[in-house]
Amino acid sequence: MNDTIVVDLDARDKVLDWAFVLALVANETGISVAQITAPTRVSAKASRSRQLAIYLARVCLSITLTDIGRLFGRDRATVIHACALIEDQRDDPAFDAFVTNLEAAIAEWQRGRCRRRVA
Repeated sequence: MNDTIVVDLDARDKVLDWAFVLALVANETGISVAQITAPTRVSAKASRSRQLAIYLARVCLSITLTDIGRLFGRDRATVIHACALIEDQRDDPAFDAFVTNLEAAIAEWQRGRCRRRVA
């Protein structure tokens, strides 16, 4: 009998990255993770935070549209719509700087996680 346990490090890392993105967006927007991931629209601000988390998951984590939809209990079309809305809002320099800072924080998180794994 083989008692070997196989751990998919890529899947585990994606879960850690996803949790970080949610916590980061919650912290920076003042909306709780529960509100961001709520199955229904809680408020306009929560919806915008959710759209931002969806966008960051797509752009920074390269999670598929289908998987992002599953994480939020929504379909691919909703994910595409959220990404398009955030992309359009990036025409505003202040919002673009805000998103750029979030992307940098996620990249730094990923670099640090990778260093810890190698060490």
